[in-house]
Amino acid sequence: MPEGITVEIVSPSKEILDELYSKWPDLSEEYNKKLEDLSISAVKPSQILRGSLEDLAKADDTPDKTILDDLFNSSSIAFVLKTFDMSVLFLGDAHPNFIEETLRSKGYSEENKLKVDLVKISHHGSKNNTTNALLDLIECDKFVISTNGGNSTHTHPDRETIARIIHHPEELNLNTARSEQYI
Repeated sequence: MPEGITVEIVSPSKEILDELYSKWPDLSEEYNKKLEDLSISAVKPSQILRGSLEDLAKADDTPDKTILDDLFNSSSIAFVLKTFDMSVLFLGDAHPNFIEETLRSKGYSEENKLKVDLVKISHHGSKNNTTNALLDLIECDKFVISTNGGNSTHTHPDRETIARIIHHPEELNLNTARSEQYI
């Protein structure tokens, strides 16, 4: 690694990789079936009917699957890239509960947040991969979501994820502080 650049891995754990390896033949069959069933269409129902962003930000954000029930995504590599002038949290498709556990084990908390310049949101902005508890541990005001614009069966990013980012208490405080600068 060149001087001034560090990479800190935050996902996956050896336990998750061992579990993935032990179930690989079954999971490979499941994954191939999903690929066969994948239909891409630009005509998808609107997510607006799910509710306002303010309401969605307050809704239950418990992921649909546990870490070990979602081995494909839980085994995704997530890391913090630090250079001499910036740092970025790349969340891959990692499970939010595992990322939260890992950050806490590294000493991060609501009082001692991981400070980064940019966060690449997990799993194309799926509502199951970004929780308020995870956002509570991160100090950042720039977020990137990599997606195909909702043209698959999952229609990512989910409005719930956008709502959690925009209406997260820390983000609201940052926006208020920025607004007050110009008054």
